[in-house]
Amino acid sequence: MGSIKRALLIFGWVAGTLSASSIFSFPAAASGSGSLPTGPTPQYISTSGSDTTGDGSQSAPWATLAKALSQIPQTVNQDYVVNVAAGTYAEGACFTRFTSLGSYSITITGDVTTPANVTFTGTCAAILPVTYSVVSTSTTYGALAVGPINVVLQGIKINVTAGYGILAFRGAVITIDRDTVTGNTTFGVLASQGGTAYLTGNVTVQGFVYVGVAAWFNSSGIISGSGTVTIAGSGAGSSGMLASSSSHITVFANNVALVISNVQFGVGASLASIWQDFGTSGGTISITNSSTPSNSAVFNGTDNSSISTNSPVTATNFTNSCLINSITYCEMSSTRTFTNIGGANTSQNSVAFLP
Repeated sequence: MGSIKRALLIFGWVAGTLSASSIFSFPAAASGSGSLPTGPTPQYISTSGSDTTGDGSQSAPWATLAKALSQIPQTVNQDYVVNVAAGTYAEGACFTRFTSLGSYSITITGDVTTPANVTFTGTCAAILPVTYSVVSTSTTYGALAVGPINVVLQGIKINVTAGYGILAFRGAVITIDRDTVTGNTTFGVLASQGGTAYLTGNVTVQGFVYVGVAAWFNSSGIISGSGTVTIAGSGAGSSGMLASSSSHITVFANNVALVISNVQFGVGASLASIWQDFGTSGGTISITNSSTPSNSAVFNGTDNSSISTNSPVTATNFTNSCLINSITYCEMSSTRTFTNIGGANTSQNSVAFLP
């Protein structure tokens, strides 16, 4: 699991509480389970700030995240923190020019109690050139990290109406900590071409038309920590989670409630990939629909892949429990509650194990 870099990315918040006389509204400091970032003085941004007359301090914040990021050197050799005041920012969270040394990161902190108070509605430009069709040259991204950079998005809402919500691309690691990702997106959260997406705390991903949380082309997705991860799709054709093309999604569900709804396929793995839940106590997985989509499945896999869970599973309204083919393995916890779920559908030397 060393390649997943789990130990790199849990950070607290160093922002202090504003004095009563401050004209800018920054949330109170969040309590984190990991060590606090240390390094340069944190920067601040506010919708009432100025990129011209501000200096990025708490009393004279910048107006945009882009301005704050422009103050950070290309080589990230310390931990940098940007605190974001309540408001709506018509820009994307774009990390396309940075390289982290070791585990050093850039942390963007909003309101971990109510992420909707700090909303980003803009997008980052398309990536050129692109090798794989899963990342289109015409696609835009609410948050984008490219290359060997560690990014922590904490207590913010990404609200975009097209493209992808969050993309960790070509070796980037993005921690999604108590965030909301919403809008009419193709992917809610995607790690591609060696990227890693790490979800922790209460996270909501909703409104996507294809996949809520995906790992593609030698990439990793991780859900850990504690809290509720809510993934709500748009019905027929959508999947809650999917690992594809030699990728791995891991759920450490000891203290996590994974809640997936309104999808044709709950979780899946394809093209030599793995979706695996390591939960041993306290975690739960719920995959439900209000009605039953045709040719739907709780677990869906193909082409030398594997799907398995240890946590209790509750599932409602799917035509198949496991829908797998081409030497694929599907294993479901013996602790499960099924309502209106069809049997396993296996073909081409595939195996479903439902004790």
